[in-house]
Amino acid sequence: MKTVEMFALLQLYPPEVSSDENPYPLDIIALDTSKVRLERYLASYRGRYREACAESDRWDQDHPSEEWSDEYSPGPPKIAEAYSVYGSLITGTTFKIVKCLGRHDQRPSPHLLCEHFPAVFTHDPAERRSLKRGIDRDLVVRLDGIVSRSALKRVLGVYTACPEYRAKLIEGAVRIDLDGQPAGAVTAGEAEHALAPRPAKTEPTPSAPPAPPPKPKRMSLDDLRGAARLRRGLA
Repeated sequence: MKTVEMFALLQLYPPEVSSDENPYPLDIIALDTSKVRLERYLASYRGRYREACAESDRWDQDHPSEEWSDEYSPGPPKIAEAYSVYGSLITGTTFKIVKCLGRHDQRPSPHLLCEHFPAVFTHDPAERRSLKRGIDRDLVVRLDGIVSRSALKRVLGVYTACPEYRAKLIEGAVRIDLDGQPAGAVTAGEAEHALAPRPAKTEPTPSAPPAPPPKPKRMSLDDLRGAARLRRGLA
């Protein structure tokens, strides 16, 4: 399998949260073939993470608890989601970009597309806009070939299958490219296909269980006598 040079953005937690089981606590936040793109991403991510940590610390002060788990402390996970940051929220956390090797056919996800092209892709289905026809080819080029076109087509199929996206495919609607710029429009045929009702999924009819084998016939007295005569004749 072909490998390519990649860079990983690491989220390094303070030494005081280490343990024997996890002496080097960290999370991998993002992967990219471009160190420059990761540095740009980190420039905004670091600020969001610090703000999320500050809010998490305030939440802890306002909600003291002897128990510590997501069940008893729902605040930090929701805070992380609100600031679009990942992992644990711990003041004193640092970040580092390191070089690594990655396979060229990494499996993409909507998260990968949203991180690389925030002007085009979004996690919120209600905010999704019509994409340029053939945008999968553009993605292969812009992602430097780290993801195959077939894998991108699968994730794009998931991204565009939601009802909110299909509802916006009306005739004349503007399509956008990877820079968020106009790139064609939805045709009448595409709109008709997108808005056509989907056939309902039918559950397969369970097959009838196989018939039980016939019970062996009990031999009558005449049968036993005939068998005895046959044995005598063969002797």
